[in-house]
Amino acid sequence: MKNSLIAVVILIFSVSAVAQEADGYFKVITYNIWNGYDWGKDEDRRAEVAEWISRQDPSIVALQELCKYTPEKLKEDALS
Repeated sequence: MKNSLIAVVILIFSVSAVAQEADGYFKVITYNIWNGYDWGKDEDRRAEVAEWISRQDPSIVALQELCKYTPEKLKEDALS
């Protein structure tokens, strides 16, 4: 657990350094998607959230409650 926390802190500072060189800031978004968008049944909200996140142009996105998510589904969300 401690090693994971250290890795996250290093990652954030690394992204911060790169982002600050480009435009002076970075944006972090964290969002609880509530049980994998109601266990995969709420595709409308999934699409709306993906669109909203895209408009925000974040440097880092953290999602909680990825219930029933697969690596493929997470990759699909990341690409959108």
